[in-house]
Amino acid sequence: MTAVFTWLLRTIGIGGVAFLGLYTYDWGIPGASRIPYLSSIPIIGDLTTSRAHSYAADQVRLATSQMVTKLAEEKRRRLIADQLDHGNVETR
Repeated sequence: MTAVFTWLLRTIGIGGVAFLGLYTYDWGIPGASRIPYLSSIPIIGDLTTSRAHSYAADQVRLATSQMVTKLAEEKRRRLIADQLDHGNVETR
C-alpha cells in the first residue's frame, strides 16, 4: 500500500493525489457499491457508496417515510368519514 501511494505521489504529485482522494470520497469507487455488505464497513463503506449516493439514499428514505405517514393519515380520515356516513360513530 505504501509503495502504491509513493508511486502515485511521485507520478502525479501531491495535488493529483489530493484530487483523486477527494474525487473518490465524493463519487466513490466505481463498481464497488455492487459488492454486498461492503457499504456496512465503516471507512470502506464511505468510500464505496460515496457521499453523493449516500445523500440521495437519505433523501429517498426521508421521502418514503413522509409518504407512509401521509398515507396512514389519509386512511384514518377516510375510515372516520366512512363511519360518519354510515352512522357508526356517535357525534357529540
